[in-house]
Amino acid sequence: MSNFISSISKPSSVFFTPRQGKPGPRSSSSSSEESRGLVPQSSQKEGSSCLYYALNTIRQRVGKNPPKSLKKQREVEHIISQQRKLRSKHFPEISHMHDFAQQVGGAGYSTRREAEVLLKNIDQILSSGISPQQRAIPIKALTGFIKQKEYDNFVEYTQSIKLKKQIAINKWFLKQFKIDPDEFLQDVKSSGKHKTPLSTLEQQSLILERLAVETQFAQYALTKSPWHPSLPVESLIQHLRAKGPHVVSGTIGQPYYKDVPHKVEEIQGKSIYGWKPGAETQSLSETHCVTIIGARKKGKDERVYFIDPLDGSDPEKPGQQKIYTISYKNFVKKVANWGGMQFRTSEGEIGREDLNPSGENNYGVYAGYALENSSTSSSSSSSSPSSSPSSSSISSSSSTSSLSDSLSLMSLQT
Repeated sequence: MSNFISSISKPSSVFFTPRQGKPGPRSSSSSSEESRGLVPQSSQKEGSSCLYYALNTIRQRVGKNPPKSLKKQREVEHIISQQRKLRSKHFPEISHMHDFAQQVGGAGYSTRREAEVLLKNIDQILSSGISPQQRAIPIKALTGFIKQKEYDNFVEYTQSIKLKKQIAINKWFLKQFKIDPDEFLQDVKSSGKHKTPLSTLEQQSLILERLAVETQFAQYALTKSPWHPSLPVESLIQHLRAKGPHVVSGTIGQPYYKDVPHKVEEIQGKSIYGWKPGAETQSLSETHCVTIIGARKKGKDERVYFIDPLDGSDPEKPGQQKIYTISYKNFVKKVANWGGMQFRTSEGEIGREDLNPSGENNYGVYAGYALENSSTSSSSSSSSPSSSPSSSSISSSSSTSSLSDSLSLMSLQT
C-alpha cells in the first residue's frame, strides 16, 4: 500500500497527499489495498523518536503477519521498533532529570553539598500539586548525584546518564545487525584523522548515534537524495517528483515556534498551515525530523510543504494531520546535515562534511516506495519504481567501514 494517495506534478510544483492512518496490526503488506484496514497513527512518542515516526511515512510497512518473502523486512521493522520503545521508556525520565539539574544549576546549586541542601528542602522547591511520579524524578537524580564520586557537577552528572543510556541502546541496536560497536569505535579512533579525542562520552554517543541512523537507512533500503541546500528550489521539486517525499532533519516544525500556525492556503482540499512573519520562536539543542511532501515556485514565492510526526493521523479524522509550509529560503537555513546542525556547511557550497565516500549528500533520504500505486496528475513526466525495495543486513566490513571513513573527516564538535 502506498503511503501517499495522490500527487500534483507540474513544472514549477509538486505535492503529495499523505494517506491518513496506518495499516492495521493484523494487516499484511501482501494484502490488497482494499483489504488492508487503516487504523489511527499516533503522534510521535517521547524519547527523541521523530526520526522513527518520520521514516514510517516513506518506508514500506510490513506488519505482524508477513508472507515468507517479507519475513526479513519484518525482522528489521521489529528491531527498529524495539529501539524506539527503549528510547521512549528511558529518555523522558532522564530528560526531566537533566532539565531539573539545569534549572537548579542556573540558580547556583551544582555541587554535591548543594544537592544535599536541595534534597532536604525538596518539598519547598517543587511545585505543589505535582504527581508522586513527577516528584520522584528530581529526588532520584539528587540522590544518585550525592552517592556517586565521578562527577562534581550536577548538570554534568545528569548529562552523563543520558549519554550512557543512549550509547547502551545504540550498542544493543547495532549488535542486532551483526555490527560490533566497540570495533567500529576503535576503527574510527585508529584512523588518526580526528581533531578531537574519542574518549569522551559525548564523542562516543555522537558516533554511535550517527552509525545507528545510517543503519536504519540501510535496513529500510532508503537512498540519500542528491538534493543539497546550496541548490535552487527547482532541484528539490525535481527530486521530489522523481523519487517521492523526503525525510529531513533540522530546526524545522512545531517545536521551534511558540506561536501557533494559521491557515494560509488550501491544496487538493487540504488546509495548509504556516507561521506569520515575526512569529515568536524558541531555540532548542536538538533537531527534529519532518517529511517534505511538496515544493513550489510561483514567481518569487518559493515554498516547501511538510508533515510533522508530532501530529497523528486518523482515517476518521482527516483534519488531525496538518500540512505545514515555510519559505524555501527559511528551509535551507534550517535543514541539517544528518550528522547534526554543527556539520552542515554554508548555503553556497558542498563541503566534505556533506559527502560520504560514495559521493552521497547527507541531507534528505527517500524510499521511492512512497510513490508506488499513487495516482498522479501531471503536466510533466514523473517516475516511480515498479517494485518495492527489499532489505538486507549490512555488514561491518562494507557500509560501516565507509561510514568510518566519513566520520574520520569530521571535527566532531558537540
